[in-house]
Amino acid sequence: MGSTVTQIACGRQHTSAFVPSTGRIYSFGLGGNGQLGTGSTSNRKSPFPVKGNWLPHGGQIPPDSDGEEYYCVKKIFSGGDQSFSHYFTPEDLLPADDFRCPNPSKQIWTVNDAFVQRLLNCSGRLSVETANEIDGAFSSTSCLNGSFLAISNDDHYRTSARYSGIDMTAARLLFHKLIQPEYPHISQQVAASLEKNLIPKLTSSLPDVEALRLFLTLPECPLMSDSNNYMTLAIPFAAAIVNLEKAPLKVLENWWSLLEPPLFLKVVELYKDVVVHLLKLNKLGIPPSEQRIFTSCLHTALKVLEILHRVNEKGGQIIQYDKFYIHEVQDMIDIRNDYISWFQQQAYGMLADMPVTICTYPFVFDAQAKTTLLQTDALLQMQVAVDQAHRQNFSSIFLPVFESVNPCLILIVRRENIVGDAMEVLRKTKNIDYKKPLKGKKLLMP
Repeated sequence: MGSTVTQIACGRQHTSAFVPSTGRIYSFGLGGNGQLGTGSTSNRKSPFPVKGNWLPHGGQIPPDSDGEEYYCVKKIFSGGDQSFSHYFTPEDLLPADDFRCPNPSKQIWTVNDAFVQRLLNCSGRLSVETANEIDGAFSSTSCLNGSFLAISNDDHYRTSARYSGIDMTAARLLFHKLIQPEYPHISQQVAASLEKNLIPKLTSSLPDVEALRLFLTLPECPLMSDSNNYMTLAIPFAAAIVNLEKAPLKVLENWWSLLEPPLFLKVVELYKDVVVHLLKLNKLGIPPSEQRIFTSCLHTALKVLEILHRVNEKGGQIIQYDKFYIHEVQDMIDIRNDYISWFQQQAYGMLADMPVTICTYPFVFDAQAKTTLLQTDALLQMQVAVDQAHRQNFSSIFLPVFESVNPCLILIVRRENIVGDAMEVLRKTKNIDYKKPLKGKKLLMP
């Protein structure tokens, strides 16, 4: 077109643009709901004039207007499948807005270096204005999603299911610069805003991939890693992750898979620490009235680790598999009882208020714990095989159709051919019999 455009507004799948030299609005994209304003519902691949008697600022009404009204655009808007404009009559002589010159007072707060430095310059207790500014930034998903953007070459404009548009280094540095022991009032206000306003607002369904950015950046905040904030910040945040619908969760998993290993490890370590913290509380004793809350918290933290483990496996080992090991598990739970509970859950199904079994998440077990787990499984499988043999023998008393079986695996071998005889017995043995206790007969004399 060769004309200067000073305003652009985007809907779901259409765009509007304002050209001040002519006072006209142009639109293109999908028009099935009349959102292009061209007088039809046709789609447009290139900009097309919006119908209306438009005049540029300071323009004169044509002498042959026959009394028709003319309008000067002040500001255009688009969203969803709608478009509209704010306008004045030519007599008002008000110029149109110029989106190329943003008004800082009308922009959302973002966490950037200037914002952080301004807060750190406030000594002592926070003024009402400063507290409101912190609360405004850290209570708003829009503010945090608009922060820490990768601004080199406008990379954040490429945000997609495969690219977050986030500068994770900037997020880490700014969070650590802001949250320091020397500024407790700032930390307290940020924590309160996250706990009371931001995290409770996180929903399972999000309007766009850009709304997922804070799920990537918030774990970088040191407040999340403070054990004093596990119950108020880390676990509610984990619940928001677990509750995400399938599509946004898949996007978040894609973004996690593209993180540098140290950044990915930080999220894993955070929720490993949460699990250890909860298990320590359980060992000290959880009141019955709080048992349900504890179970829910532990389940949520382990589910996040399960998602991260899945991402790590699909991503070809972003970090070593042993980084998921929780070595303290064996000291804080009885693995044998935990496995038996898990086995019963698999056999009879999950019931309401059943305790969380760590065996549901075997990737947290180190080699020692897995050895204990396998030994317990072998004993349990042996007992199941013996019980099954006893039941069959009991049934054979009343129903001859059932053959009686030995509850043990018997090996009868000759002294001069121990290995050969043993292999021959094992070759003819059914799979179920391998789970039975092994008994040997006295060696036969030649």
